[in-house]
Amino acid sequence: MAWSDIVITVTGTNGDTVTLSASNPTGQSETARASVTVSLDSGGTETLVSPNFTLAAGATRTISLRASAPIGSISDGPDPMPPI
Repeated sequence: MAWSDIVITVTGTNGDTVTLSASNPTGQSETARASVTVSLDSGGTETLVSPNFTLAAGATRTISLRASAPIGSISDGPDPMPPI
């Protein structure tokens, strides 16, 4: 199992913030980051990346990421990324 097994979904957006849910379906702790690309109300896109997080086996956590302007929509992701 690896960081790529982490399951990440969008649970909502509010203004400039996107909220993600990350869950670990594996039988061991996993460390990863989350990435999501958003379309901004003001035009353009922005890719948001979380810091490293560790999830115990079977655990779920909430991750909030802030864009530089209000978010219009999700344009790509969310996806797990390898830790740094």
